[in-house]
Order: sequence, then C-alpha cells, then structure tokens
Amino acid sequence: MRIVVILFLSILFISCELDLDNDNIHFEKIPAFNIQTPENLVVNFDYDISFDYALPNGCYQFYEIGFDQTNNNTSADVLLITPYAQVQSNANCTDIYMEDTCSFSFRPVEPGTYILKFWVGQTNLGIDQYEEYELIIE
Repeated sequence: MRIVVILFLSILFISCELDLDNDNIHFEKIPAFNIQTPENLVVNFDYDISFDYALPNGCYQFYEIGFDQTNNNTSADVLLITPYAQVQSNANCTDIYMEDTCSFSFRPVEPGTYILKFWVGQTNLGIDQYEEYELIIE
C-alpha cells in the first residue's frame, strides 16, 4: 500500500486543458520513449522522471499521465505509467507530427525496490508492452 501513498503525496503530473464542450473527443494511450530515470535515489527526496511522447497529427493533444499500481506478488512496488492523449474525432486535423517531453515528480517514502513500467505500445495481438525500470531506494 505504500505505493498508494507515493501516488497521492509525491507524483505530480502535467496535463493539458480538456475541452469538454466537444462530444467528439475520446482518449487514447500514447507510447512513451526516451525515458529518463534518476540513479542513486534516497527516501524523502523529490526526483524528476521524464519521457518523450509523440502526437501523430493535430487532432491529438497531450492529456495526462495515468498511474496504476499492480500486484505482481514480489517484494517490489510496481507502478504502471501510461501517457494519454485527448483525440478530437470528426475534425479537420493538420498533418503535423509533434514530439514533446513530459515529466513528473517522484518521491519515494520508504527504502526498497520500486519498479516503474512505462507503456510503450501494443503488439499486433493487442497486448500492452511496457519498458521496465528498477529503482533501488536507500
């Protein structure tokens, strides 16, 4: 349960404003890449974790980062990190491809092993794929 405390106390994320007046909006996962995690982490200090994401055209706008705790029956805390885009359907969109960087603050509250798994896409069979980072907290 300590990961839940971490989520509420230490993870800040960047999100864009959502236009709720448009009924033609849905949300999609967008892959993370160029993930940057710190080394030599210590309890009760804030650390920036960043990743890049890409938006395929002008109908996509970065929305938020989803954080989910998983129980993989190990002693490590596992956190799934998934970027989401707001997508405007039925619109005349530009063909402009855009890449940007997103970051969030991570504050470990207890020593131990934390595993961060970033969503990087799906297989041809629709199976979610994650890039995994193991952080040792002293």
